[in-house]
Amino acid sequence: GVSIFVGEERISSSVKQGDQRVLSGYPTPATVGETIKSGKTTSTQSSGYLKVYLPLKSGAKTVAVMTVSVP
Repeated sequence: GVSIFVGEERISSSVKQGDQRVLSGYPTPATVGETIKSGKTTSTQSSGYLKVYLPLKSGAKTVAVMTVSVP
């Protein structure tokens, strides 16, 4: 699945829980905050998923993070 975070808010997601998109009400991974601060691509592996955190930048500033999770 793919999600986009602006700060701590998930603004877009391809991930569904039932027929609803996973947006508000779900915890923001701590790695999102770390990626915003560092501005560097990061990856983790947990629960059988490879998760990649990609910083989205405006100039040198990270303004959002896109996450991609694959089994």
